Amino acid sequence: MEEEFTDEPSTWPYFINWVSLTSFLLTLFFSVISPLLCPIISPKYYSLGDQKSHCNTMLSSTIHAVVSCSLSAYVLAFGLMGTNRLFSKSPLGFAELHIALGYFVADFLVCLWYPKLRNNSGSMIHHLAAIIAVSMCLFNHGKLMFFVVYRMIAELSTPFVNLFWFLHSYNLKNTKWYVFASVGMVITFTLCRIIVIPWHWYGLLAMIFSPASFANNLIPLPYKFWSCTTYLAFDIINVYWLSKMINGAIKLYGKRKV
Repeated sequence: MEEEFTDEPSTWPYFINWVSLTSFLLTLFFSVISPLLCPIISPKYYSLGDQKSHCNTMLSSTIHAVVSCSLSAYVLAFGLMGTNRLFSKSPLGFAELHIALGYFVADFLVCLWYPKLRNNSGSMIHHLAAIIAVSMCLFNHGKLMFFVVYRMIAELSTPFVNLFWFLHSYNLKNTKWYVFASVGMVITFTLCRIIVIPWHWYGLLAMIFSPASFANNLIPLPYKFWSCTTYLAFDIINVYWLSKMINGAIKLYGKRKV
């Protein structure tokens, strides 16, 4: 089984196919029609100023989060990744990676278009790290796909983040939905992005630095480097974002208590 992966040359379909192209185009499409839909939902959209740019990306990010989390949960729950966490040829796993690649590339370009989003270094680094992580996995034909798919569950917090931002920007802070979004955002962010960090690093390092990996050169050195670099970037950014969420939650709870 291992020879199937080590000797196979890289081909463009591993990067670009109809799935990744469709994901790319749909992300751009949703970003284009959002400025037309948002005013229909609420006329306050016009008063958001530079914040309209973030609102224009919420639809595509929410759809991607739902699709990614659903695929990750299904693939992992039913063992479709197989028992070997180093190699995988899961069709759904590859489909999820292509969807993610198309989305992150398109959304990265959208962020570059809007000055407000372009100046958000955290989001830009996050998207760039995601593009590198997914691309490296595809370039190496699914090696370490288990860890990439597992970390995609982190997107579960995105709908709550978007709902919180929407209610906050539209001055709906005194509603039960605002409290629901705040609590849901902190809980899902903590469970899906923070608590998994120790387990993820233990499994990843044990895999890429195993004696068998070095002896057979199963994982190229550049892939090892970028795997560690991108996941480290994810974790630093996520810890920083969580600290901001907790501080905001403390302020919100303090005001309500008063």
